[in-house]
Formats: sequence, C-alpha cells, structure tokens
Amino acid sequence: MQRDLALVLAAYADRGETFLVDEAGQVLGPWVVERAVRDARDSVPGLPAGLRFHDLRHTFASLLIAAGLDVKTVQTRMRHASAVTTLNTYGHMFPDTDDKSRDAVGAAFAARRADTSAETSTP
Repeated sequence: MQRDLALVLAAYADRGETFLVDEAGQVLGPWVVERAVRDARDSVPGLPAGLRFHDLRHTFASLLIAAGLDVKTVQTRMRHASAVTTLNTYGHMFPDTDDKSRDAVGAAFAARRADTSAETSTP
C-alpha cells in the first residue's frame, strides 16, 4: 500500500502539482486537512488548542531555516512558487549575514596588506 501511495504521489509531483492525498490516493481539499488536524489536536495531549495545519507548515519552514538551509531549498520544500514568497514570509528568520560579509571584506583587505608588506620588505 505504501509503495502504491508513493507512486501516486510521484506521478503528481512529476507534473509539478501540490496537494495532500489520503491513503487511497484521493486529493484532499484544504478544509478536509484542516478538519483532520483539528480532530487530531483535540486527542493529542499538550498540543495548543488553536493549532492549525498552517502552523505545522510554519514550524517546518522554521526548522529548515534554523538548520541553515538556503532560501531556494526552503522554497522548494515549502512548494512556494518563488523565493520571493519564501522571503516575504520567512525572511526575518534567516540569519543576519552582515557580520560574515564584513569579516570577508576585512580578511581580503588584511590579505592584501600582508601581500603588500611582504613585497616591500623583501631585499
């Protein structure tokens, strides 16, 4: 059964379609999924009372970003149409790279100074 479901999912994915399906391979609409999450959260101790399916997506994206994945990879995993959508939604979660860029420029200048010093101090 799992192999059959994997084949159904692969066929949809090959066509670039996004969806959720049940065990029989039937495409589920968004309200069916939301209702299932609502039913599940009521039976799982410790889950927030207002948990929604979309909260699970946000958690997934947050985990990917925290793990250091780049925006294009997160976009692909989230099935966003473009990286702009990903950045508009999750851009604030990506680590600040200002320090890295300053360090890279500083290292380049330091290497250049070292090369110049070596050239002028050689007899």
